[in-house]
Amino acid sequence: MNSTEQFFYDNAGWSYDPKTETSDQGRRRCARSLAVAEQWRITNGAWFQWEQDDINDEYLTPLFWCGMYLPGHKHPVQSLGGIDDRGPTYARVIQAELALQEMTDQDDAQQRRELATFTDGG
Repeated sequence: MNSTEQFFYDNAGWSYDPKTETSDQGRRRCARSLAVAEQWRITNGAWFQWEQDDINDEYLTPLFWCGMYLPGHKHPVQSLGGIDDRGPTYARVIQAELALQEMTDQDDAQQRRELATFTDGG
């Protein structure tokens, strides 16, 4: 595991399918995915804007919103609000998760375009 994968292994959440993998295998898979997404966002020139979102009524502490932007887009391509920890470790995890979602969405859109071309005979 490289240092980026290790960071996400140590700091991010994970999921796993107990039918096909162990918890540790799922944790490693998720850490790798976030590391790939972080590199993808760097390569694609994505940046993030953080703003105060609201106040957590229970604790009277600020909540935050994070938006992910790509070159050529006036509006965020991904966002998440209600974030109660804006520390550098958790912020990096949030940003990688937003990048992973955008990367996945773009891959899905590309697959749909390819399928449409194939099914249209084109």
